[in-house]
Amino acid sequence: MAVRVMRYANILFENVENVPRRRLFDRENPLDGLSEMEVYRRYRFIPATILTLLNLVADSLDFGTLRNSPLLPIQQLCIFLRAMATGSFQLVVGDTVRVSQPSVSRCCRRVGRAIARLARRYVRFPDREECKTLKSRFQSIAGFPNVIGLIDGTHVRIQRPKNHEADFINRKGYHSLNVQMVCDHSKKVRSLTAKWPGSTHDARIWRECHLRNQFEQGAHNGFILGDSGYPCTPYLMTPFRTPEAQNQEQFNLALCKTRVLVEQTFGIIKRRFAILHYGKRTDLATAVTYITACVVMHNFGIEHGDILEEDYLDDVFEEQVYHENVEINANHVGNIVRQQLVQRFFN
Repeated sequence: MAVRVMRYANILFENVENVPRRRLFDRENPLDGLSEMEVYRRYRFIPATILTLLNLVADSLDFGTLRNSPLLPIQQLCIFLRAMATGSFQLVVGDTVRVSQPSVSRCCRRVGRAIARLARRYVRFPDREECKTLKSRFQSIAGFPNVIGLIDGTHVRIQRPKNHEADFINRKGYHSLNVQMVCDHSKKVRSLTAKWPGSTHDARIWRECHLRNQFEQGAHNGFILGDSGYPCTPYLMTPFRTPEAQNQEQFNLALCKTRVLVEQTFGIIKRRFAILHYGKRTDLATAVTYITACVVMHNFGIEHGDILEEDYLDDVFEEQVYHENVEINANHVGNIVRQQLVQRFFN
């Protein structure tokens, strides 16, 4: 009896597989019928912000024809936002909007590239006039003077690359990109470097980046605050490893209270765009595109007052700070500048 039932079941499933899948075309606005909070929970932005972002990328998403019922620009953008916000498999994302997995994949790549191209506009280091405001805002946090940025690196999980795999294995044992960011007091990212393998040390990334060359050439007047994984230089202040006096301890305390904002920035970005926390099974170039696009959208949200709600911040991902025992080249001039700061502002 059981054998007969299994035989009928196999015949039934064979017939189902042979039936062509009916194509469903749902070309309605995904935001219709949803409240502002429902949109926010699904796409991490309120409707007004989504529509404003759509105006910036719509030309890149419009196919220019209705042949074969293409996805509307608003649908493409919402699919991308849903994928970035949840970090789910593309098949799962497609099922929620009745779109095939290959369509979701193409859509995410297209929208990701369009948003990443806005990086020059939304991820830029402040000019001299902006720096004056930043110095005042930073000093009001813990009394640390002349600060214009906070620097650190965070790891974004990726799938195993085909080339130079060992270089991408970080200290925690998984494949990642070590992403360097410089942020300001409002948690807005002012500089982004997203190309280095996970095994690369933070100091190496900083040494090779374009922003450091600008500081070396005197293009910026102010300090960037970093942790002990960076070398102390005339423009990058780091804490004393072994403070020997009370004023040095006060210096370290003020620096840490100010610099913690960059770690909070990492947590907020990864909480808003869970794909940066859980990782995405995609090639390396596409991973860099997604990281850049998420940072652009993070800054875009801040500029438009669309920030992560406090309810979401309760379980923000904590950034665990750990640095290998590597030798950081000492900078004599940097140590002198740091000691002058201690004597002038922390006595």
